[in-house]
This record gives sequence, structure tokens and C-alpha cells, in this order.
Amino acid sequence: MKIRRLWAVIVVLATTAGLGLFASGCRHRSPEQRAAWMVKKVTNELDLSELQKAKLQAVADFVTSERKAHSALREEAHAFALAQLKSDSLNRKEIERRINVHLDQMKQKAPRLIELVAEFHASLSAEQRAKAAGKIERFHEHWGHHSEE
Repeated sequence: MKIRRLWAVIVVLATTAGLGLFASGCRHRSPEQRAAWMVKKVTNELDLSELQKAKLQAVADFVTSERKAHSALREEAHAFALAQLKSDSLNRKEIERRINVHLDQMKQKAPRLIELVAEFHASLSAEQRAKAAGKIERFHEHWGHHSEE
């Protein structure tokens, strides 16, 4: 009986340690690391040339730099939303103003992002585009089930 209990404890500890190591090894600790991982994965999956990889890297660099540039704004928006939640009434005009400012910023940045994505897309062969589309469809089938059904 004591041996069974010992084995049960060992299995639980080993499983916990294994899951902890797995989780810590699979996490990307920063947006830059996440972007680098994604560029590497897409490069390998689609067998990209150096030119294609450079175009994909330009997209990743743009998105990462924009995210970094707006990190202070995200923190401030979070604090504002929390303050609004705690208040007795919402400041509708200020919320609408903030949303409009954010939309204006997105409209300013969108053309450059679209240009970079279009350049990458144009560099892909028909086979690479089909393979990418298939992977996105499978991803959506697996993870997209949380949407409306």
C-alpha cells in the first residue's frame, strides 16, 4: 500500500514538473520573441526564400514596433477603463472620444501595414498561398469553434 502511494506521489510530481517545463519552454516572453518564433515557423512551414523571409520580417517588425510604441497608451487605457468601471456612471463622451482617437490612429497606420502584407503576399507562389490558407483553415477549425455556432 505504501509503495502504491509513493508511486502515485512520484507520478503526480513528475507530471507537474513536466508540464511546468513544457509550459515555460513554449512561452515567448516578449512580443519580439513571439514575432521571431512566428517568422521562423512560417519560414519553415512555407519553405520561404530569403527574399520572402525578409518581406515577412518587415511585417513582423512593423507590428512589433507599433505595439511597443503604444504600450504606454494601453496601460493608460486599462487604468481609464478600470476607473470607469469603478465610477457611479460612465463618461460616455470621453469613452467615445478615446475610441475615435484610437480608430484615427489605426486608420493612419493601416496603409503601411497593408502595403507590407501585400508585398509579402505578392512574393508567395500559388502553392505557398494555398498551403498558408490550408493551415489557417485548420487553425480556425481547431480554435475558431469558440465563435458563434
